[in-house]
Amino acid sequence: RPPRSTLFPYTPLFRSGILPLYPGPEPTDDPLTFSVAQGELDVEGLYRGRVDGQVQIAGSALRPTISGRLGVEDGRLTLPRLERQEQGELLNVEAWEPPPSDAPPPVRPRFENFALFVGENFRAELEPLFNFRVQGEIVTNGRYDGTFDRLRADGAIEIERGRVNALSNLFFIAPGRDHFVRFDPDRSVLDPAIDIELATLIYENDANRLRQREPGSNELPDLSIIPNRRSRQILVNLGVDGSAQELLAALQASNAGDDEALLDAVTLTRDRKSTRLNSSHQIIS
Repeated sequence: RPPRSTLFPYTPLFRSGILPLYPGPEPTDDPLTFSVAQGELDVEGLYRGRVDGQVQIAGSALRPTISGRLGVEDGRLTLPRLERQEQGELLNVEAWEPPPSDAPPPVRPRFENFALFVGENFRAELEPLFNFRVQGEIVTNGRYDGTFDRLRADGAIEIERGRVNALSNLFFIAPGRDHFVRFDPDRSVLDPAIDIELATLIYENDANRLRQREPGSNELPDLSIIPNRRSRQILVNLGVDGSAQELLAALQASNAGDDEALLDAVTLTRDRKSTRLNSSHQIIS
């Protein structure tokens, strides 16, 4: 009878093969293999949704080689929250790595063409910064030795729809073009390239003052700043093309209410030609 685990409480997880503790003189012809068919995966605080595929672990328990293909769909991936650093510092997603250590980890897995397929109805979120519906495939190679420096990913994730919180406004994925997060073996696995276009509507009157009210305030809003049918709407487009790390740092600063820090970061990275946020607007009455 196939075993069940806390990760797959309602789905059989099939296991076959062996994985020796230490490397042997000859590789085994029957590597340890896990497979699941249309299972339900539940990792508290990280992912909940469907999973399907097969993972092979060859080599040894101390030096495993991981290959295979996993597919996820109808799920939600919640990325780790980013904590605000000291004033004036840009946030770096490398903070997600384990603390540095002089001793290498006892188990250093190597990934060999390990493919992750993201299927339909899959959402990736890092609230309150962004929430996207995505689809695509990534192939990972390299060894994990306590850092992500030797891991490389190749592939693309398409952003089908979603929203981004920036510059005190809620921007949405603009229709009419493709939007991608691209992983390149020449870049860090934690720093894919972003190529998206965002759009939002703002009104001629400063309706954003409504967002500045204190939570729980009983103060009545000034009706003169609420958009009406005679207000002109301004369509604002924001093109993003560059480094994911720089973009996340800029969004984090903006979400904390420091739009100047976002603009400074944009100007700085534009000068280095690594990240460009180009905005345009159009009045559409």
